[in-house]
Amino acid sequence: MKYGFDVAQDVFELIHVLIVRNALTAGIYKFIRPGNSKQSDIVISVVGVNNDQIQQGIVNVKIHAPNKQTIYGLVPDREKMEEIQALVIPLLEDQYRSSFFTLIETPPALRQNANGDWFIKIVVDYYSIQNDYKNI
Repeated sequence: MKYGFDVAQDVFELIHVLIVRNALTAGIYKFIRPGNSKQSDIVISVVGVNNDQIQQGIVNVKIHAPNKQTIYGLVPDREKMEEIQALVIPLLEDQYRSSFFTLIETPPALRQNANGDWFIKIVVDYYSIQNDYKNI
């Protein structure tokens, strides 16, 4: 059985590649983004994982970039987030590995936190077969 931490690690390993890391000003984090971060970074969180023979999980991948100041006030840096998104999408969509595979469930969407920061949210379906599954 895979736990949420295992699922987050699998997704982390898919996107923790040089080309993505070079596009970020900070890092790729599992579950928690550093407080008050004003950097370009990615946060991976697992919404849930079931315990069926074919395990299914839902993973959120959030791409953050600092807001830009304009004459209209703070606006999302869509260009930076879309640059990172273009690198991440192929690494998440239809990825088949020896112990799991991933699909993009929900296309990327621009969202805003309560604190006014913007991010792009990608919802990923995660599947894994439990070789040692016992339904007794």
